Amino acid sequence: MHRKFRRLPYRWRVSLVMMIFALIPFGLFGAVYLSGEKDKWEKDAISEYTQALEVETVQFDRFVQEMELKVAYVSSNSSVQSALNNISSMTLTQGLQYINELKEIASTITAGNDALVVRWYPYLSDRDYGGYSYTMGSLTDEFAPGDALYERIQRLHAGEILIVAREVERAQDGYAKATMEERICVYLKIGNMKNSDCLLEISMPIDQMLDIKDVKFPAGSIYGIFLQAGETKQTILMSQDLPDAQELLETYHTTGECSGFYPGEITVDGLPGSRVTCLFPENYVNGVIRGNMVQFLMIIVLFVLAILATSYGVATLLTARVTRSIEKMNNELDTFLTEPSASVVGDSDFLGIESRISQLIQNTREYSAKLEQHKAEMNRLELELLQMRFNPHFLYNTLASIRYQIKDQAIRKSIDSLIHYYRIVLSRGHLLIRIEEEIAMIREYLDLEIFAYRLENVKYEFDISEEIKGCTIIKHLLQPIVENAMDHGVRGNEKGGMIWISARPVRGDIVFEIRDNGSGMTPEQVENVLKEPAVGSIGGGYGVYNVQQRIETYYGDAYGITFHSKEGEGTRVMIRIPQRRELG
Repeated sequence: MHRKFRRLPYRWRVSLVMMIFALIPFGLFGAVYLSGEKDKWEKDAISEYTQALEVETVQFDRFVQEMELKVAYVSSNSSVQSALNNISSMTLTQGLQYINELKEIASTITAGNDALVVRWYPYLSDRDYGGYSYTMGSLTDEFAPGDALYERIQRLHAGEILIVAREVERAQDGYAKATMEERICVYLKIGNMKNSDCLLEISMPIDQMLDIKDVKFPAGSIYGIFLQAGETKQTILMSQDLPDAQELLETYHTTGECSGFYPGEITVDGLPGSRVTCLFPENYVNGVIRGNMVQFLMIIVLFVLAILATSYGVATLLTARVTRSIEKMNNELDTFLTEPSASVVGDSDFLGIESRISQLIQNTREYSAKLEQHKAEMNRLELELLQMRFNPHFLYNTLASIRYQIKDQAIRKSIDSLIHYYRIVLSRGHLLIRIEEEIAMIREYLDLEIFAYRLENVKYEFDISEEIKGCTIIKHLLQPIVENAMDHGVRGNEKGGMIWISARPVRGDIVFEIRDNGSGMTPEQVENVLKEPAVGSIGGGYGVYNVQQRIETYYGDAYGITFHSKEGEGTRVMIRIPQRRELG
């Protein structure tokens, strides 16, 4: 990334740096602004619906308060109270008068609101009176046995008001078919301190008190009422779009959690703790937020482009003189490169730089000339070496003649090993050979050493992966290490020496391991083994240092030799080279 930036024109680099420094405070401000704006977007997405809810909630609250006032008005009617005290011994005339009084009161409090229903439930009456006074048994029949709401109604004290929501199935008159509807019911016990003479009920359908059916809520919304009256808490669902809507709404009212929804709610002032709630689908709110986010990002892009254009314009003004001077210097350097005798005049601001560059070019020319001269000298020496090289067949033929004149099979085998060894060593002057040839040469070398020095107690073992035998290696690379293991490791080991030689492919490379059970090296010798040609038990021979230099020169610094040794336990040498198959 840094290299790509440096390849940009100087003017662009300056403008980009300026733009970055300009965007840092803008980015911080944008992040803070976006976090606050997102909350506003969420509220704006549902504000239209919450405003409609608020209007209807105010109406619902007004109806509830009116019902409470009307309950109080009815309970204070002295004539009704007097009739209730004598209802168990009421004559026919008194009964008709009682019905007319109830009818008059009901007409008064339901005027202008036909949905409002008033009922009296005298405790001491065993009959119904008209369409207003009913026995307690008729109310009991509307509840299931053991219903907690019914038991709460029965525990009311005289003068205590209870507001609840109920599903009621009643006919509006004696001839109409009964219908099931959800109603808000206000109950009050009328009586003295010792006993209660009557239970008063005023009720109204919820959907007429909270008329939100015309509000077009987003698809999948859930809305309803959480009604709290003292210890009584109820959740009334008013939407039926989702099968588990009731459970979701109750969970929100209980825990305040609504996964997948955004809540909106309006409190009911007349009923502390009660509220009208709507849960809006998260995908709807997120859709609105995404639209606002797209607009916000478009503004950001335009702003960034404006900053970039401004930064580029300012950078152009700041770098104009520098750019012209650099172009002039480039032209003069081109002239200097093509005409060695030309001199650099240059601008006063860059004359020192131009002089240094021209001196560098001159030094490069001199170095190139010397390199060409050195190359020519190397070619001459190689030609002389080829002319001086003897014919290796003379050596092979001489050794073969000696072999046929000797009867001793051990000596004849050693001569065969020597012939094979020199065939590989000379190999027509090639630098690279196959690994299988290098291993064969080492095998012949070990056989010659064991025969020449009568080292019958020295053994060796090869473990070479078949996969790498056809790969190439610098000729004579392994033998110096094996020679050191033989001369300074296992030779003279009275218990018998052992040399293990293995090779295996490792992630595109080849790793050779040459291990012996000889005398080993001290930590100081291991640390210095590659610094000098001969150290401790790995000294002598071709020299470890020279082998390391050959590996680094031909394969690179990533490859080389690693030593692991412990005094008295032997030495392990690891050689890593790249896996190649081309012969040089």
